[in-house]
Parts: sequence; C-alpha cells; structure tokens
Amino acid sequence: MINRLRLFNVNLNNTNNPFLLKARRLGSKPLTEDEHPEVYQIVEKLTSNAKLPMPKLYITPSPQPNAFATGRNPNHSAVAVTEGLLTILNREELEGVLGP
Repeated sequence: MINRLRLFNVNLNNTNNPFLLKARRLGSKPLTEDEHPEVYQIVEKLTSNAKLPMPKLYITPSPQPNAFATGRNPNHSAVAVTEGLLTILNREELEGVLGP
C-alpha cells in the first residue's frame, strides 16, 4: 500500500501552484496537535531530529491515502495528509511516509 502513496515537492512561491489550488478545493484545513496528536508528534520529532523548523500541517478530507510536502525552503514549508492515509496506516508506517 505504501508504494502507492505519492510524495510531491512543489514550490509555495507560486500562488497558481496546481497542488496548492487542489488542496484548497479539497477542503484542506490546518492540522492541530489537539485534533491529531499522533501526526503532530511524528512531524515534530522528525523535524527536531533533522534540526529543521516545524512546517505548517494540513489535513485533507479525502478517503484516498496520500501525503505531500511543499515549500520554497525549510522556513516556508507545509505538509498535508489525507484522512484516508491516517485511517489505513499505523504509527510506524506513517513515520515512514512522513520521514526523510
């Protein structure tokens, strides 16, 4: 299942970026630690270990398992995951998808 997931690196600088526009159309919302502590803690741990700033996190209400990272540099980055991804993966698998 994991090899069917796609990871996209795209540029936040472009406001006409098709991935960002699609995420907005799909209803992506900011992901908070209160609502999704496991995802937040995984990304927090990964960024801390890599000595990178915490990206903005988003959740997309889609049953399709997917995740993508975007940003023009580490200080202007975002990570989005779908509800479908969170449904089918355990913590270890999620760390593998979100990790380097």
